[in-house]
Amino acid sequence: YVGSYNPHTKEANIQKDLVQKYLDNGAQPTPRVVKLLQEAGVKLPSWVKLPSGDKNKSIRNAEKLRRNQPKEEAPAEESPAEEAPAEEAAEEPKQEQPAEA
Repeated sequence: YVGSYNPHTKEANIQKDLVQKYLDNGAQPTPRVVKLLQEAGVKLPSWVKLPSGDKNKSIRNAEKLRRNQPKEEAPAEESPAEEAPAEEAAEEPKQEQPAEA
């Protein structure tokens, strides 16, 4: 046990001296642990692979992903036309109310 991390509060409790001891003896941290250790200020050996910040990784099966996406519908142009009659119907009773009062 060298520390703990709470992902909800983003709080990390790390025993830096113990982590440094394990790293000096050849412990290989996972990419997520490397990020946490960097945030905590632990000096990492030169052989530790730093995780790449490239979030735009190529998608393995891009064509399959596109087929599974819902198709965009073209009737988006018709929806404003449908709303207009509803607004006109709502305006008519408003015009009648002042006549009664």
